Amino acid sequence: MDPSITLIACGAMLVEMAVTGNALLITGWSQARFGTEADWTDALLEKCWGNFDALSEHWYCRSGMRFDVSIGDRGPFPKGTTTTLPGNYGWARVQESLVDWARRPSNRVRLKADEWEEYQNRFPAMKDKKIFFAIDEWAYTGTATPF
Repeated sequence: MDPSITLIACGAMLVEMAVTGNALLITGWSQARFGTEADWTDALLEKCWGNFDALSEHWYCRSGMRFDVSIGDRGPFPKGTTTTLPGNYGWARVQESLVDWARRPSNRVRLKADEWEEYQNRFPAMKDKKIFFAIDEWAYTGTATPF
């Protein structure tokens, strides 16, 4: 109704679908692929084109934890819960150096920038319409829950 409002849709790019275990749950592949059922952002761009001005993504880096494919078939969160903190449902503790820990957020941003570029290639009208990408909710935390 108000053309001065910037409408922002919330996506979930490939890296986010992989690190949360959702790609594995949806497709059986640990890594999401462009244009598949595990590519939330691709479906959003394909089906909702023209209804938003920007795409947003929420993401979180957690110290000392990684989604583990070998136990990820149980999913990152227990069924029937609403928790947003990883427990031991697909998450495993890992040892990492201080340098690796410090670089993780910038590495994730780089992956998201690369994926955004591919979405612009897949949906070239985004450049003409000046659809932009915003990381408007993120966190860089220590280990969320003890095992």
